[in-house]
Amino acid sequence: MLNAIDVEDTISFVAQHDSPMHYAAALSVLPKELLKEIWHSWGQSLYTLSNRFHASTDAVSVRFVQKTIEWYREAAFANRQTCWASLDTAQNHLMSHKDVFGAINNLLYDPHTVQDDMGFRYRDLPPGKLRADFPMCFDSVNNQTRWLERHMKRWTTTNSLGKSVYIELTEIRRLINAWGGPLARLLLDSFCISLGTVELSLPSKKYYWFVAGESQPKDSQRWTFDSLDEFDDGLSIPTGHQDTGYEDTGYEDMVDEDMNGSPEDFVGPFQESNDYSHRKWDLLETGTSTGNSIPRKLNWIPVHGSSRGGSKVAAEAQELARAGYEVEV
Repeated sequence: MLNAIDVEDTISFVAQHDSPMHYAAALSVLPKELLKEIWHSWGQSLYTLSNRFHASTDAVSVRFVQKTIEWYREAAFANRQTCWASLDTAQNHLMSHKDVFGAINNLLYDPHTVQDDMGFRYRDLPPGKLRADFPMCFDSVNNQTRWLERHMKRWTTTNSLGKSVYIELTEIRRLINAWGGPLARLLLDSFCISLGTVELSLPSKKYYWFVAGESQPKDSQRWTFDSLDEFDDGLSIPTGHQDTGYEDTGYEDMVDEDMNGSPEDFVGPFQESNDYSHRKWDLLETGTSTGNSIPRKLNWIPVHGSSRGGSKVAAEAQELARAGYEVEV
């Protein structure tokens, strides 16, 4: 059944393979130990996961689902090795993601790149999206938080006046995009796409809490970038390549190419008795005369550039396109 799923044509996929049994077939090839841990920590089985995804009303990219299923299929065929953080350290991981496949994709790490208990994601597996209405908190003992603290120093360089300034945001985004786990996705969602010369501006400190959504947790549950207060508003970030400190580690080449859990009750649009998919495929629209699939430009991701943006605009667009998004430059 898994081999029969069309991962190329969006119309055929939605018409023939948008069903819980096909999603269950895709999820069934995940490592057995991961599936057992999902059941033990989240109380979810192949049946509940596949039905949950099928009955979701959240908008999901067809290409994202197709590329994910294709990756699962090829990984199973090649007996590809993978690893994941203990689900006991993935608090509300499933609830904080927009869909099941995105949550699982953000669990998987490339075992050959794990360093200091933190791994990098597979660059050919599209990362999942986080929900905007669900708060996410990372305390100081979380391995992703510790990893961030250790690597933030590599986001700065010294300018001609001897002052510490950030490297370009595009370079920071490129480095973070290689990280595994949800924290990297949260940071990237928080960063604007910045090209060319960028002026540092320091908004209210509330924007630096690691919270995705409008609900604010208690102060004791938050963790913030205290060191950001040290930077001046008027400093200009020079364009061009900066020394990030990764050149001698092999990490630089890698990024160029391209949690705490417990059984939880789902609160939302999912209904066990729902036999039909009410999901909104956000890249699919049937033409009235030809029946062809027409991308809706309303849902495209604009990539804004400038005369100084140059090839970085194309690089940003290619990165988004590889993740399964339609990109308008």
